[in-house]
Amino acid sequence: MAVSSIYPLDFLNDLLITKEAVTVGLQRNDEMSGSGDGRYWAAELARPLWTATVNLSALGRNCRGRAREIDAKFRALGVNRAFLWSDPIYDGPRFGATAELASSTVTVRAINTGRTRIALSGLPAGFVISPGDRFSVEWATGRHYMAEFLETDTAISNGTTAGADIYPYPPLGLAIGMTVNLTRPTIKAIVPPDGFTPYSYVAGFVAQGASLTLLQKV
Repeated sequence: MAVSSIYPLDFLNDLLITKEAVTVGLQRNDEMSGSGDGRYWAAELARPLWTATVNLSALGRNCRGRAREIDAKFRALGVNRAFLWSDPIYDGPRFGATAELASSTVTVRAINTGRTRIALSGLPAGFVISPGDRFSVEWATGRHYMAEFLETDTAISNGTTAGADIYPYPPLGLAIGMTVNLTRPTIKAIVPPDGFTPYSYVAGFVAQGASLTLLQKV
């Protein structure tokens, strides 16, 4: 198999037959200074990046081949090749990933001037956006933006919402009319240096001890 520049979305999720633990967070790139009396000033030097840590389950003797496949493919990635990733533990919006939502084309309806709020269209009537719900938008050429809603927002009868605060804030290239992915939010990720610990193999039994850290590539 030739190693492509970007592995497909299911590359990692198909390899991981178990879903033991995934920790998703944000790596902020802020410069801070303090006054000594508890006050701090901060400046965002660059956009925050999503990170994820995946604990890879021990694999029994029938799955040692899968462990070797995971090891080989991540060794081949290096630190420059990217792949698409969605959190295998995330189960969609709190309101539910309904069949009606799955068949809907949800788009960006509006972004406020400060680019801190977003409104949607194309939702099922009455659908409720909840704090902590994630979404992603593919924009430009193969770039992926992912954010979380910070407040509740409900679609009215025509499928539009009034708007809700989000974070991280959308890039300038993200525009009205772009398609929104609410059910399987996706980022493009790399494995940073020392971000992958391969399996240890026990003779005749299991492969164990592997772990993976991902960093968003914008």
